[in-house]
Amino acid sequence: MRKLLIYILILNIGLLQLACNTEEGLEPVTPKNYFKILEGRGTDNPIAIRSLSDGNLLIVSNTTSFEQGEQIRKIRVLKIDLNGNVLNERYLPENNENWSAKDVLKLTNDEIVIASTSINSIAEDSSLVFYKINSNLDSLSATTHHNSATYNLYGVAEDQNELLFIAQEFKDQTSYPIIGRIDLSSSNIIDIKSAEKYDVPPATKVYRNAVGEYIWAYNRTRSYLAKVQPNLLQVNDQEIHIGNNLSSSVKAEKLLMINMNPIVFGELTQNGNNQLFYYSQESGSSFVFGESGDVFLNNVQKTESGYLVTGFQSLQIDGSENRQTNFYFSRRNANGGEIFSKAFGTNENEELMDALMINDGIYTIGKTIFGGENTLILIKTDAFGRLQ
Repeated sequence: MRKLLIYILILNIGLLQLACNTEEGLEPVTPKNYFKILEGRGTDNPIAIRSLSDGNLLIVSNTTSFEQGEQIRKIRVLKIDLNGNVLNERYLPENNENWSAKDVLKLTNDEIVIASTSINSIAEDSSLVFYKINSNLDSLSATTHHNSATYNLYGVAEDQNELLFIAQEFKDQTSYPIIGRIDLSSSNIIDIKSAEKYDVPPATKVYRNAVGEYIWAYNRTRSYLAKVQPNLLQVNDQEIHIGNNLSSSVKAEKLLMINMNPIVFGELTQNGNNQLFYYSQESGSSFVFGESGDVFLNNVQKTESGYLVTGFQSLQIDGSENRQTNFYFSRRNANGGEIFSKAFGTNENEELMDALMINDGIYTIGKTIFGGENTLILIKTDAFGRLQ
């Protein structure tokens, strides 16, 4: 307990020292903000935080533990109230399979889809698993795709009454992106098609645009938006270069479809540092943002009035070759402009992985070294990122 109190004290001092880009004339900071360490069975790598219709929060994390010398990989699912108290917790699956979550989608009827892979270390292949639960963490259904292949899953998106997913399939010494559709009412896979021209992995989840084409971002020598006809996944030659007026090192990481307008966030190199960028296809606008040192992107979530960006800042320690990572997050307006940006942390390596905004509070999840291993943390701040 003493170690935990010392850790939080150090973190609070670091937050006060490193906070930046706040505005004057703000309302008083609420005393309800907090920093919570949520220890689990092993090493945690958080994936997503979502709000539930009952006013609580859902947190999903990949956790790794060792039992009798064997590595066990499970998906940790927690239901938490807004004060950071754990109400319910499960580890999925409850059998001897190993699962790894990639994306979490909350549907309008408050059902939650956890998109993951099931790893078969003996056969050296994997399956795609789309596991549906409700807000009480009760199991509803599980949809599996297995083709004696190995999969990298890049995300899921809701599209009317369907679920769209995109993955990279490795089979017979070849690999191509595959796009699948799942019927939400029956949870059955409707079809899966391969985009064989794209021999490079997708970088983002896939969406449909206004004319029904599939759109996703990928990175080759530059970053592009792929536009593909859905019937045969034939390539539309009107591929779009992302951020032509930015650095040549642009790397797309996250794609959002806002009113049928593709918005891309990613990373690039500028003045020798790794920084973040925003790009809107509709307006053609793009710009760079970040902090001192190198900043890396983990996630972007849409809010009612803009975006929440989470990641980490990497800095050299005392001019040596050793580096340390700090929490980084930024709130952006609807045009991508900055409301605030912050980098903060302790002497440990730390990252923020996802965030959401409820009323005037921001809830972020991340990981820090605590007790010698990656540990899940939950941070509640005010609307301008202030912890106290």
